[in-house]
Amino acid sequence: MGRMLGRVAGWLRGERVRRNGPAILVLAVGTALSFSLFFRARLWEQQRLQADFRSTAEHYVSVLTRDLELHRQELVNIGAFYAGSHSVERDEFHEFVKPFLHTHRADTDVKALAWARRVPRDEKAECERQAQSEGYPQFHISSGPGPLGGQTPGELASRDYLPIYYLEPYLGNESALGFDLNSQEALFEAMSRAGDTGELTANSRFELAPITGDERCSLLFLPTYQNDAPIDSLVNRRQHLIGFVVGVFRIPAMLDEMAALKPTEALDA
Repeated sequence: MGRMLGRVAGWLRGERVRRNGPAILVLAVGTALSFSLFFRARLWEQQRLQADFRSTAEHYVSVLTRDLELHRQELVNIGAFYAGSHSVERDEFHEFVKPFLHTHRADTDVKALAWARRVPRDEKAECERQAQSEGYPQFHISSGPGPLGGQTPGELASRDYLPIYYLEPYLGNESALGFDLNSQEALFEAMSRAGDTGELTANSRFELAPITGDERCSLLFLPTYQNDAPIDSLVNRRQHLIGFVVGVFRIPAMLDEMAALKPTEALDA
């Protein structure tokens, strides 16, 4: 009996396959094709997102590179102005950097352009009197608070002052005038490299309240030397250094966005 039932069941299955074979085949092929297309579409989507992400990242890098080159050239031009002048007065500095500042709106990445003057420790009072006589009665050389300004009195006493002496624009940046850049260890190290090499140097990103308020900024330094003085050696460069052209630039918001960007978010960037 059991054997007979088995044969009947086999025959029914065979009959069913013969009757429904085309439908079953279509279903099987359709299912396989659907899975294939699903995984292929998923791969295509991932590739498209990755391509969009690369395109967005490349755009950010291109814009940043262009802006950094523009800022570098601005400081180089100001440095050339110093190199070609016996001395640069405050009003001359103001007039020379005005076109650079006018190429940027007030809300863009240029915070300020400045010149920091090298002042020996025993000339501090004279420097302050000179600036006060030039229309800045509140001018005083001061160091900033915070973790970057924690040097001991002995360490600071061994350094010349490097106060921000010329500053454009002045309005909105008043607290920065007179700020001693050498009182901040990170800035001291960056300027020492710039002065010793004669090359433009950038500090790493940080918050510097006396200059930038709550804004995160990066500073570029270009050394200036006594006009016509030899600067062909480290000794001569250190001896004839008179100050630094300083560019204070806001960190573009797009860098923060790019740091957090994921490939799946690239389409919205």
